[in-house]
Amino acid sequence: MARDVTVTLSDGSTHVYKNVPSNITADQVETRVLKKYPGQRVVKISGGATPGRTAATAAGVQSGFGNVAIGAGNLVNRIAAAAADAFGVSPAESAAWAAKTFAGKSEKEAAAILNNLQKSGINSWSDLVNAGRKSLKQQRTAATASAREARPNYFTLGEIGGEALAAAPLVSGLGGLISRLGGAFTQLVPTVTRTAPRLATTVKKTGRVLQATGRSVQTGGTGVRAVTREAVKKGAPVAASRLGRVGLRVTGGAGAGITGAMLSDQDIADAAAGGAIVPLVGTIARRGMGWTYDLLSKRLGEVKAAEIMRNLIADKSSDIINALKSAPKNIKANTAEFLAKQGLLTPELAAATRIASAGKSSKVLEDVAMQRAASQERAKTFIRGGETQTGAMQNIADTKQSVRDVTAPMREQELGAADVGRTQIVPAENEAELLRAKAASEAARAKRLLIAGERKRGEAELAGEISDFTALGATENLQRMRGEAGALFNRGVKAGQKSFDTGVEARAADEVAANLRAQGLQPLDISTVVGRLRAEASNAEFVNPPRYRLLSEFANNLERRAAKFGGVIDATGLYELRKNMGNVVADLLGTTDPKALQSYTAQLIGETQPLIDDAIEAAGGKGWRTYLDTFAKGMRDVERQQFERELTKLPEARFVKVMEGNDPDFVQDFFGPGRFDVTTELTTPGMGPSKLSVAQNLASDIAAQRAVTQTGLDALPPSMKLSLAGGARSRVGEALEPGTANIFARTLSRISGGLPGVYGGGFAADQLAQDYANRMSENVMRRLAPALANPAEASRLLGVRSAQDLLGTQVLNVSPMMRNAIAQYAQRYLMGEPFVSAPAEANYPE
Repeated sequence: MARDVTVTLSDGSTHVYKNVPSNITADQVETRVLKKYPGQRVVKISGGATPGRTAATAAGVQSGFGNVAIGAGNLVNRIAAAAADAFGVSPAESAAWAAKTFAGKSEKEAAAILNNLQKSGINSWSDLVNAGRKSLKQQRTAATASAREARPNYFTLGEIGGEALAAAPLVSGLGGLISRLGGAFTQLVPTVTRTAPRLATTVKKTGRVLQATGRSVQTGGTGVRAVTREAVKKGAPVAASRLGRVGLRVTGGAGAGITGAMLSDQDIADAAAGGAIVPLVGTIARRGMGWTYDLLSKRLGEVKAAEIMRNLIADKSSDIINALKSAPKNIKANTAEFLAKQGLLTPELAAATRIASAGKSSKVLEDVAMQRAASQERAKTFIRGGETQTGAMQNIADTKQSVRDVTAPMREQELGAADVGRTQIVPAENEAELLRAKAASEAARAKRLLIAGERKRGEAELAGEISDFTALGATENLQRMRGEAGALFNRGVKAGQKSFDTGVEARAADEVAANLRAQGLQPLDISTVVGRLRAEASNAEFVNPPRYRLLSEFANNLERRAAKFGGVIDATGLYELRKNMGNVVADLLGTTDPKALQSYTAQLIGETQPLIDDAIEAAGGKGWRTYLDTFAKGMRDVERQQFERELTKLPEARFVKVMEGNDPDFVQDFFGPGRFDVTTELTTPGMGPSKLSVAQNLASDIAAQRAVTQTGLDALPPSMKLSLAGGARSRVGEALEPGTANIFARTLSRISGGLPGVYGGGFAADQLAQDYANRMSENVMRRLAPALANPAEASRLLGVRSAQDLLGTQVLNVSPMMRNAIAQYAQRYLMGEPFVSAPAEANYPE
C-alpha cells in the first residue's frame, strides 16, 4: 500500500514524497534524499497513510487552540519582559549572577557564561521571549507537518476555526469593556450638564460612540446598521450617517483583528488591515450582489414589505413573531386585530392597517372584513335567538307559552289543593255544626212533645175514672183527650227520629272534614302573613311612612279578600296578590321613581312571598314550591333570552363594556337588585356557557377592531390620547410613501442632466425615477397588504430577508478571529504564497 513520507532536513526544509511503496524502508528514503540534497542532514522522517479530511481538520482545530494559548502566554511574557528590560538588566547578566551566587561558580566561570549568552544574540528579556516563541512555533510546525502538508486546505480551515473559537471570548470581552466605558460616559452626562454645560454634549456623544464602537468590536465590524427600531431593539451597533457606519465597520474590524492577532501570534498590522477591510468589502458585496439578486428574482417589493413589517412590530417583535406562528389558519381577523386580542398590537401596525385599507391594495383586507362581518352576524343571530329582532321576540313568546303550558296545570293543582279547606273542609264543618244544632233542636222538641203527650194521656185516664159515662158529652170529651195525647206521642217520636237522622248527617260532615284534614289539607290561614305585615308596619310607622303605608295596605287587602269569601281567603286570590305585588306597590305609593318602586317591590316580595308560600303549602299545596321552582326556571330562561336580545341591540362600544364586566348597572337594571354579573346571568345551568362564550368572543373581536380603529391607543384615556394616533400614522405613512428611487436611477438623473445638448434629460430621468419609485411603492403595498390581512402571511413575510441580509448572516457575519484568518488565507492565496513550505515531489522515485 502506497503512503506519503515527509522528510525534514537540517536546514528546516521539509519534503513530501507521495505514493511511496510500503516496502521502501526509512533508510532507503534517507539515502535517496541525501543523494539529492548533499551536505544536509536528515532530522526527521515521518509518514504513513495520508491523513483524512476529518483528521486534518481536527489537527488544524487543535493547532488553532494551541496558537491562541501560545499567543496569550507570549503576550503575558512580552509584558513581563518589557517590565524587566526597563530595569536595564539583561538575561545574560542575570544568568551569570545566578550561577555565581547560587551555583557556586567562580568569577571566571560566570564571565564565560555571560560571554556565551551575549554571543547567542539574546541581549534582552524580549529577545529571550522571542526565542522561546520561535522554538515553540517550530516544534508545533514540525508536530503538525504531516496533516498541514497532506491536507493544507482542510488543516488551514480547522486552524482558523480553532483560533476563532479560542479567541472569541477575549474579543467579545474587549468589545464589552469598550461598550461599558461608553456607558460610564453616558452616566456622567447629568453631572457634567450641571458643572460644565458646554462639555455635556461632547461627553454624551463620546459615550454613544464608545458604546457603538464596543458593540462593533464584538461583532468584528459586521452587523452595523442604520438607526431603526429593529436594529436598536436587537442591540446592533448603529450610526445615523453612512460615514459613521463606515467608521464603525473599520474600527470594529480593526480592533477585533488586532486583538486576535495578539492572541494568535499573527502580524498585527496585517490583522488590523484585514479586519478593517473585510467588513467594508463584505458590505459592498452584500449590497451590490444582494440588491442585484433581489432585482433579478423580482423580490425587491417583498423584501421592502418585510422590512416595513419588521419595523411595524419592532417594539414587541419576539412576542409577536411567536404569536403569529401559532395563529389558526382559518382565522377571520386581520393581523392587527389578531394581535390586539393577544394584547400585542403596536400603534404602527394599527396605523399601517388603516392606511392600507384606504389604498389600492385594500381588497384582501376588505375580504377579511366581509368574512369577519358575516361571522359576527352569525354570532349575533345565535345570541339573540333569531334571524331578526322580530324572530327573536316570537321565539321568546313561544318559550314563555311553553313554560305556561307546563306549569299552569301544576299551579292549578296546588292552588286547588290549597283551596280544599275553603271549598270543602270549612263548608263540611259548618254544615256539621248546623246539623248538630238542628238535631239538638229536634231532640228538645221531641222531648217536649212526648212529655206533653204523657201529661195529656194522664189527664184522659183521670177524666175517665171520675166522669159519668152515661152522659154523651163526657164520652166525646174523653175521646178527644185521648186523641190529643196520641197525636203528641206521634209528633214526639217523629221529632226524635229527625233529631237522630240529623245527628247522623252532622257526624258524616264531621268525618268528611276530618278525613280532609288528615290528608294535610286545611283552610288557608293568612293570620301569620297579616300579623307579620302589621308588626313591620308598626316598626316603620314613624321612620319610613311609605313602607308603613305599603305594608298596612297590603295587610288590609289580604283581610278584605278573606272577608269576601267568608273569612277564609281563596287560594286563587292569594296567588294573584302574590303575583302582582309590583302593581300593588305602584298603586299604593303612586311614585314615578323607578328605583324607588323597584326597591319597595323587592322589600315587599322578600318579606311577604315566603310567608304566602308557607301558607299555601300548609293548606295542602305540598307541591307548591316545586311548581314555583319549575316556573322560575322556565321564566329565567325567558328572561335570559330577553336579555340576550337586548344585548345585541346595544352599540358596539356598550356591548364590549357590558361583556367585559365594566357595566354592571346595565345588567342590574334589567334583572333587578343583586343581579349584576353578566357571566352568571348568561350561564345556562346544566348546559354549559355556550352563549356566554360566543358573546365573549364577539366582544373580544369587536374590542380588537376598535383597538385597530383607534390606532392601538384605546387603553389611553381621552385626556392622554392627544394627537398620538396622528403621529403613529405619520410615522408609518413616511415608510409607505413612494420614496426616492435607488442610487442607479439618481445617478442616471444627474448624468442625463449634465449631458451637453440634451435638454430636459435630467427632468425626464427624474420623472422616470419617480415613476419607478411609485411603481415600487405600489408593489411593496401589494406584498404588504396580504400580511396585514392574514396572520399566517404576516408570519411568512417576517421570515423574508434580503439577499444582502442573508449574505451578511450566512457568510460574513462570522467571528472576528475567523475573519482575520480568512483575511490571512486570502492574502496568502492572492500573493501566491504556498501552503506547503517546499515543493512536493509528485511520485517516488521521481
